[in-house]
This record gives sequence, structure tokens and C-alpha cells, in this order.
Amino acid sequence: MIDVKEYLLYINQDSKNTLQAAVSHDAQFLKEVNIMDMDYSLLVGLDKTRHELVCGIIDYICAYNAKKKMEWLVKALLMKCSCTNQEPTVLNPPTYMRRSDGFYEEMEMQLRHMNGNVFVQSMMSSLTSSKYAEAKTCVFWDIEDCPIPDGLDPEMVAKNIKSALAKRGYLGELTIWVYGDKYQIQDYYQSAGIELHCEGSKYERFRMMHTEFYRWLMSHDAHQVTNMMVISGDNSEFASCLQRCKETDQNILMAQPEDAPRRCCGCSVSEAVVTDEWIWDSLAAGGDPITITRAL
Repeated sequence: MIDVKEYLLYINQDSKNTLQAAVSHDAQFLKEVNIMDMDYSLLVGLDKTRHELVCGIIDYICAYNAKKKMEWLVKALLMKCSCTNQEPTVLNPPTYMRRSDGFYEEMEMQLRHMNGNVFVQSMMSSLTSSKYAEAKTCVFWDIEDCPIPDGLDPEMVAKNIKSALAKRGYLGELTIWVYGDKYQIQDYYQSAGIELHCEGSKYERFRMMHTEFYRWLMSHDAHQVTNMMVISGDNSEFASCLQRCKETDQNILMAQPEDAPRRCCGCSVSEAVVTDEWIWDSLAAGGDPITITRAL
């Protein structure tokens, strides 16, 4: 057995994304079948023949049944009486999944501190030194034009958007606002920390998003820079508005479906305004943008 604090295994960004996605999907599966894993341990082995690392989740697993619920209740009461800040080791499957996601993010931050600038540079783009790297980011997402891809849910998409932004060097606080029709269900998004705004028609959604752009700007100091990401099937509706936001030194990001109308002079958001642009399905999966970051 090897202590990872002494012998680190370095992998490239694509391999890291694949590994995180695989572990996340396994955790999602365990949650859906109501199975609790005792700790989500990750076993890593070396295949010397193929020169590959092989990985997988291992540990004791069991159903989260009435017995486990009672165990959680008893331990929670005992810990409360002993005034400890720890939580019981017996948790429900959704909490286990969220805790595992948080663990990987915390581990990544610790490794950055352990390995200094070399590790940081391998994880982040040239935006690291930019004034937008630590700035807050707000995502304005038209859920009707850009629905959640098959096999994903709001929680997974939110995590993947955060991952895609982090790869480009955007590490600040992330806020996601979703705009849909009146049939969207608030609880479906709330667990992922997403704020849902329901409107009756496409025109009303666009009008609401326009208003929200300015609400976002007004909630910050006049000279405070932010990142504004617009996810929509037709960005031409926001061209003039985003141009004005850019003039106030906001950083504009964009995502559209692959079959969305491409830019044309005078009717869409120009390349001079948009720093990075994603294909929506790629962003939802935590992928890379299709544009090269411009000087900021």
C-alpha cells in the first residue's frame, strides 16, 4: 500500500475528468438504488502489462433500510448530547454522494497547496492571473432552449458547469439561475442549489433574463467585475444588453446548442464580447469551450 501524500499519481486533465465522471456516475447509481457505501474508498492499481492505472470504488455496502435509519438517529442523539461537531458515519445515500463530491474538491484544493504553482498551472488555464479568476460567476440558463441532456440531472449539470469553469480558471463563487415555462418544478432544481424562475412564454423568459442581467449587476459594487454566462438557444436576443454589460467590465461567457444559429453581423453577440463559448451538451458534461480565451 502507498501513502498518496508521499507518492502522488499525476494524471492529465482528460483522464482526471474521465475518472471523476466515472466515480460520480457510480455514486449516482448507488444513490438511485438506495445503497449506502461506508466511505466511498477509491482503490487504484497498476496494470504493468498495459501500462495503465485501474480504479474503482470499494468498501462495505448495504441497503439504507429502517435499521440504518434507526442507527443514524441514535448516533445523532448521542453526538448531540456529547456536544461534538461530528456527524454520524451512517448517512442516507444522497448525502453520501454529495459528501464524496465535496471530498474530491477539497482534495484538489489541498493538492494545490502541497505542490505549489506547478500543480496549479497544470489544472488551470491562462486565466489564472486574470482579474476574473476569483470573481463571482452567474449562469443565466434557458432550460427550455437548452434542456438537461439524457442521463443527467440538475445536480450533476451544476457540478459539471462548475468543473468546466474551473478548467478555464474561473474559481469564484457560482450562482445558477434557470428560466423555464410554468410547468417546471421548483423542487427538482432546489436540491442542486439552482434558483428557478417560471415564465409563460419564450418572450417572457427572454424579458425576465434581460431584467436579471441588470439585477445581477446592481447587486454588486459599481467597480466589481463578475463573470456572466448565458445559456440560450438564441443569443441574438441579448446582443445589445450583453454588449453594455461588457462595457462595464463584465466578462461574458456563452453556451448554445450545437444546431443554434451561428453569429452573423449585427444580429448576434460578437466575438469581441464573448470570452469563451461552449456547445451546450459539452458544457453540461463538463467539457471544454469551442473558443480560445481572448486577452482580458
